[in-house]
Amino acid sequence: MIRLMKHITGTVMVLLFLSVAAPLPARSEPAPMPGRKAEALDQLNARLKQEEARADAMKEKAQSAEGDLQSTRNEMSKLTAEVQAAESAMTTIETRIKKLQTEKDSLTSRLEKDYGSISELILALQRIRRVPTETLIMRPGAPLETAQSAMLLQGILPAINTRVETVTADLNRLEDLRTSLEKDRKAAQDASADLKGKQAKLKTLLGKREALYRQSQSDYKDQAEAVTRMAAEAQSLQDLMGKIAQAEKRAAAQRTAQAKANPTKPFRKNEPDLPKAGDGRMPASGTVLVHFGQNDNIGAKSEGLKLKTRPGAIVSAPMGGIVRFTGQFKNYGNMVIIEHQKGYHSLVAGMSRIDTVVGRRLNAGEPVGSMGSGGSGTLYYELRHDGKPVDPSRKIPGLS
Repeated sequence: MIRLMKHITGTVMVLLFLSVAAPLPARSEPAPMPGRKAEALDQLNARLKQEEARADAMKEKAQSAEGDLQSTRNEMSKLTAEVQAAESAMTTIETRIKKLQTEKDSLTSRLEKDYGSISELILALQRIRRVPTETLIMRPGAPLETAQSAMLLQGILPAINTRVETVTADLNRLEDLRTSLEKDRKAAQDASADLKGKQAKLKTLLGKREALYRQSQSDYKDQAEAVTRMAAEAQSLQDLMGKIAQAEKRAAAQRTAQAKANPTKPFRKNEPDLPKAGDGRMPASGTVLVHFGQNDNIGAKSEGLKLKTRPGAIVSAPMGGIVRFTGQFKNYGNMVIIEHQKGYHSLVAGMSRIDTVVGRRLNAGEPVGSMGSGGSGTLYYELRHDGKPVDPSRKIPGLS
């Protein structure tokens, strides 16, 4: 028994030794991937490469669109200035024609009266000349009457000569007026044709700008809906400006957070991404009806300017900035609010059509809308600094 136990124990020890001493089996190779899975992976990689290529192409397209948009905006600013200058020239010519026509009508009326009185006097003199001298002498008291008539004629003739000279001068002036009117009307026709050509070109550029803007900006609809809600909730213009300022602060805070989150870009605290303001200018060509601080038609002090414009006048951004509001508001009608650098905002109201959208970056002089075509219109322009109305002459040189 003891011998059997020793035999078993020895056998177990041998087996344990062999199990420890034996080399570990080699690690098995991964099983080959089934053909379908390998094909699916290849397709996925190919699709990823296509998406990457498409994303790169879209990015390049967006950058190209942004470049084209900037070029188009610059061209529009120059063309808008030309259109407004042509509008101003056209108004000047029309005003001069109206003045000349008024003078011509007055002179014609005066000449007609002069013709009548002079004709009667000439007829009377001709009747006297036809009376024989002998007859005048033979009449009772004729010598005395003849002498009196001669003295009277001597006093009248200088006055008649003066009257004739005046009529002659009036006739010469009338001829000059007719020549000037003909020249101005030809100039008005040429100016009108030139203006129509520029307006057609500007309309084409407006369409191009809109298409490019839609390519480079995707959130303009959301922004437009946001300002529509603001306008519906605001109780007054001051309230609306406050809501816009709050929205701008939220946007600035978001930009700050994004800048801090991206260490590869330089961080500039609370600096809004606003275009350069440029030189201030009037939003449209026209005549100032009411200046800042003057009493308006209801006796209240005006917080802005009221401009009388010609029909269909182009309305442009007074300075470079970003559009923060577009649409109808209270009794202001169609209104655009533009944010400028250093806390300034421009409010332009009274347009018939708005040609810009919320969030759009504008150059100084870039078109934002137009006036109605039915008769002259009234445009309202208000400049605000830190939410309070200020005199626009602070930014527009030469405005008095």
